[in-house]
Amino acid sequence: MDKRIVQDFPRKPTIEQLMTMYQLLNIFYNREQELEVLEAMAKEVREVKQGNTKEYRAWLSKARSIFRAFVYELKLKRRRERKNLVHRAYLEAVEILKGLIAKIDSFDTKVQKRLKKSRRTGTGIPPSTS
Repeated sequence: MDKRIVQDFPRKPTIEQLMTMYQLLNIFYNREQELEVLEAMAKEVREVKQGNTKEYRAWLSKARSIFRAFVYELKLKRRRERKNLVHRAYLEAVEILKGLIAKIDSFDTKVQKRLKKSRRTGTGIPPSTS
C-alpha cells in the first residue's frame, strides 16, 4: 500500500504534496514525527513564497534535502535499536482514515481516488460515510 501511495506523487514533490503523502502513509504506520517537521516547513513555505520563484525553488530544494536527511536519521535510529515502524491498531487506522475522508475535497484527484479505494477495500468503513 505504501508503495502505491508514494507512486501517486511526483518524484520531486512540494512541501504540501509531501505533507499529503505522509498523511496517507500515517494511516497504517505512525509517521507523526515526519508530519510535525513537515508542518513546520509548511509554515516557512508561506513566508518564502512571497519572494521570487528562483528563491522559492532554491529553498524548496534545500528543504526537501533537510527532510530526507531527517527521515534517514529516523531510519538509522530504528535500525540501531532493531525496531520497525510502529503499526497502528486497526481502529486507530480507521479513525485516521475517517478524518482524511472528512476533508477529501481539499486533496488532489489522485489522492481522492486513493482514499475512496482504501475506504472501499481494506478498512471496513462503509462507503456512505462521506
